[in-house]
Amino acid sequence: MRLLFAGNVEKELIKEGEKLSDILSMPIKDALGRDIDVDYSEDIANLREVLDAAKTRFKIFSDSMDLQKLTLEQITHIHCCEKDAEMAVKWVESKKFMNVR
Repeated sequence: MRLLFAGNVEKELIKEGEKLSDILSMPIKDALGRDIDVDYSEDIANLREVLDAAKTRFKIFSDSMDLQKLTLEQITHIHCCEKDAEMAVKWVESKKFMNVR
């Protein structure tokens, strides 16, 4: 559930960041309709770096969550195997007891 929420946040962040990048790339005009020379190229580059870093952090987070999920599944399987082994030992011991009589 957490990963799904984080995935939605990441997608929304990327979408909004790309919108902002597009807005910063658009030409700017004054009240009379004349072009204003404003250079946002450094800001756009910085924004893209931030978005790339966010994507990287999400990938790391996602990989970590996958690893934790796998670890929990393995622990669950080990626990089931231990319970099965305990039952097998009890069964063998009960058979030994029955054969001794």
